[in-house]
Amino acid sequence: MNGAYEERNYNQFYQLDRLLIMVSVFISTPLNLSTMYLILFKSPKRLQTYKYILLNIAIWVFAYEIVQNVIALPMPIIEILGFYAEGLAKALSPEGGFACFVGIVFCIGQYIVALLFAFFYRYRALKIDFGVCGVNPTKWHYRVVIAVLMVVPPGSMAAAALCVYTPHDIFKVRVLNIHPELSVLLDNLPLFGFDSTGFVVSCGIISAWLFLWTVCVTWCIRGIIMQFREHRSAMSEFTYRMHLQLMRSLAVQTAAPVVLFVVPLSLVMVGVITGVGNIDDIIVLTVLMMSLHSTINSLAVVLFIAPYRNAVVDIFRKVFKMSAVSSVQVVSVSIKSQSNCAQPQSHSH
Repeated sequence: MNGAYEERNYNQFYQLDRLLIMVSVFISTPLNLSTMYLILFKSPKRLQTYKYILLNIAIWVFAYEIVQNVIALPMPIIEILGFYAEGLAKALSPEGGFACFVGIVFCIGQYIVALLFAFFYRYRALKIDFGVCGVNPTKWHYRVVIAVLMVVPPGSMAAAALCVYTPHDIFKVRVLNIHPELSVLLDNLPLFGFDSTGFVVSCGIISAWLFLWTVCVTWCIRGIIMQFREHRSAMSEFTYRMHLQLMRSLAVQTAAPVVLFVVPLSLVMVGVITGVGNIDDIIVLTVLMMSLHSTINSLAVVLFIAPYRNAVVDIFRKVFKMSAVSSVQVVSVSIKSQSNCAQPQSHSH
């Protein structure tokens, strides 16, 4: 370890990255809120059930966005397995920053479960004689499974994240023994540390859930493709197009976290576990990439699903029409005013 940290001012080093993330939040927040509005109030009757699945996805994407990029905004000092919050949680203790980290993991877990619900619903909507071991599931079965999936995978992922925490006193001693030149950062930043063994265990648990999720999603996609081929001739053109729109949107919503979350985070995990040099910049770049996910998710819903896209076009059309009418009225009033001023005044004798 050289004196790089002595020369590096952490309050300015990642200033551009933080600015880009804030710009992303500024764009994605109204997009997310607009998307939730469209899902709630502009969904056609055919989507009365599926709209709640879309809403569930949008809610957890938005929750992740707020916790990750507004409250936490984690910044790394990976050589000492340390992070600190640069967002609103910067005013909190190191434990508060770590709680935000656990919240981020929980939101990601809820998001991937929400995507799984969407894939299964698309498959179930096409499968006429769906059954499990010869038994047709009832609403009670579905409710139990939904409750379990919304608690167990995200909860266990959050619990796994708790395993990585190093108490602040122990972390401080470790840093001072290995990198005494970082003592100034311990005093000025709400640093919290990771335990290397706990980090490996946590990565293993999260990876196991991601593997199971991949298997389930792959099974759903395979079933959807088979059902499309089997029932295509019986579908109306409208129904077929609606299924395609929903699947395209879901495909983008799934590809986005794979590209922006799974791949970069996998590289970071490998780098941390193997102790590959300074990967702070890679982690910050990963956080920056992850901040784009919320915008992509909203655009996928609005652009690919025709009812929402048409609703947005109608809103802009009405706004433009109202603006045009207001402009005409202003011009008309101005002309009348000028005309009245130009008329000669009559004098009575």
